Amino acid sequence: MAPPAEATPSALRMPSRPAPRPRSRPRPSVPAPPAPDFEVVMEVDAVEVHRVRAPAWRRAASWVVDGLLLGAVLAAMLLPVLGPVLGPGELGQARDVAVPAILVVALVAFVYQWLGITLTGATPGMLATGLRVVGPDGRRPSPGRSAMRALLGLLSAALLGAGLLLALFTRSGRGAHDLGAGTWVVLAVRDGRAP
Repeated sequence: MAPPAEATPSALRMPSRPAPRPRSRPRPSVPAPPAPDFEVVMEVDAVEVHRVRAPAWRRAASWVVDGLLLGAVLAAMLLPVLGPVLGPGELGQARDVAVPAILVVALVAFVYQWLGITLTGATPGMLATGLRVVGPDGRRPSPGRSAMRALLGLLSAALLGAGLLLALFTRSGRGAHDLGAGTWVVLAVRDGRAP
């Protein structure tokens, strides 16, 4: 009879042990915050915004008031510079000053519109005629939206006022600058009623 075969080394191998886990230090226990005695449930519905279109005569009156105020400010700023240049025989100098003067007019008109709407929701002419500018949510427009409206307002006025006059003839009462900026000119509400 043949002697029993010796076991091969692969058959004698022991199963490998898993590598020991690194021991983590125990963390200090942090007490859980106490459960509140009440539960807050918030339900938010859609916000309904009521707008009353500004009458055309109020829009036109506000433009007149703003034009007079802005004209007075610009005259005070530019007459000392342009006065000597506008004399007879000074046409060459007038051309040199025309472009900077137009830029100053545009800058002052932009700042006038932007600051008025950003700070109070209306220009001084709108305040005098009981109008306000509102955004899509019915509140005063953000500074960025006000800047966009002021810039588009300059462009509307530069197109011989066609963009502004659009506000007098559209059903919504919005000019090109209002349509572009997403704003509305509405009647101001005081104590729950329009003036």
